Amino acid sequence: MSTRLARLVRSLLPGILLIAAACAVLILTDRSRARVDRTDAAGQRTARIAVIQFTNIAAFDQGRDGMVEQLASAGYSRDRGSSIEFFNPSGDTATLAQMCTQVGTASPPYDLVVTLGTATTQAFLRANSRGVPHVMGFVASPPAINIPLGAYAEGTGRPASLAGFGCMQPIPALFEALRATAPGGKRIGVVYNPAEPNAEAAMKVARAAAAPLGFELIEANGSNVTEVVNAADAVLSRDVDAFWLLPDTVVSSAATTLIRRVRDRHVGAIASLPELGAEGAQLCIGADWRACGTTTGLYAELLLQGVDPRTLPIENFVPVRVVLRDDDLPPGWAFPAQLRARAEAKADPAQGPESLQAAIRTMRGESRAAVPSIALLTYNRTPNFEECYAGFEQEWARLGYADGKNCSMRLRDAQFDAGTLNTLASTCFLPIKM
Repeated sequence: MSTRLARLVRSLLPGILLIAAACAVLILTDRSRARVDRTDAAGQRTARIAVIQFTNIAAFDQGRDGMVEQLASAGYSRDRGSSIEFFNPSGDTATLAQMCTQVGTASPPYDLVVTLGTATTQAFLRANSRGVPHVMGFVASPPAINIPLGAYAEGTGRPASLAGFGCMQPIPALFEALRATAPGGKRIGVVYNPAEPNAEAAMKVARAAAAPLGFELIEANGSNVTEVVNAADAVLSRDVDAFWLLPDTVVSSAATTLIRRVRDRHVGAIASLPELGAEGAQLCIGADWRACGTTTGLYAELLLQGVDPRTLPIENFVPVRVVLRDDDLPPGWAFPAQLRARAEAKADPAQGPESLQAAIRTMRGESRAAVPSIALLTYNRTPNFEECYAGFEQEWARLGYADGKNCSMRLRDAQFDAGTLNTLASTCFLPIKM
């Protein structure tokens, strides 16, 4: 019996060895589940990075440039051996899905994927089954796409591989500025694409902000450029005092035509997109996109250096830019001196939420002496609040304190959202490394 078994084993042994060798080759050559550690001759770590943006609008283009510049300053550039590949479906959702699948299943995998915009972030979240490190930028409302604000928690819609921030536009501040500029204004026209989560989130904020200021929103929908333009014509026929261009990729694509039609009817054009001032919008208050791109680049740098995305809370951060145009203002419009001062003010030097800045200092081995850290919370930046805040800043300066030098002071605005206010309040008690 033993002789027969021995003969059987000897006959099977060559096949077993061949199978084992083939398995070893497959395991050793498979790079689909492990990123490659790349280091150049000078010891600088290099990376393979994919950047996906939905379409070519100024917000994405300016933000992308700011992000690439920040990565280059951290040593991640083509000149230093890193590979940065750009994907742009030109607004086509089917092509976007294909691109996200291509990026998510690439072999060898990317070290990092950066998505610019809400639609792009959603598409890659669906495609990223491997958990490739992912930074989202230019997402107006993360909760609108099931990504909660605050610290990472298992069992929520936030994957463990995701980091980034929300950049909800300061819509209440825009409407307050309009009230101060056009005291007799009553109706604001707006057209948006309800299929875009960021547009829906913006409209939710707008509806809450408009009524207390005495404004009525005249709304219409459009799912493409032609529909948006036609809907805008219908809205303009309803005796509106201002037409609002909100953060919506379809509206942005139609912005030049919309602003021309608005101004031809001698209606004021207001926008949550500062770049539309160059197209003729007279009152613009919104995010500084290049600064948002810099912040996106800082999150990317952290993940490329091995920081666990789960240690970075998702917070809102919007560096605000104000753009005014005096030409051909509607009757009864006049920009107040306080608003002009905001348009001339320098940008906020902060490059992201305090949690991001603390993580950057830790990663770079920097330390900062302990200083008072002050969080200022407001439900909304009303004119009364602005006056109180200005008085607070004056008194704080009189006492000898200067933000960024001997204290850390951050203003956090919930923008009429009670849930956001609760989240902001809870983050005030998180330990911050100085």
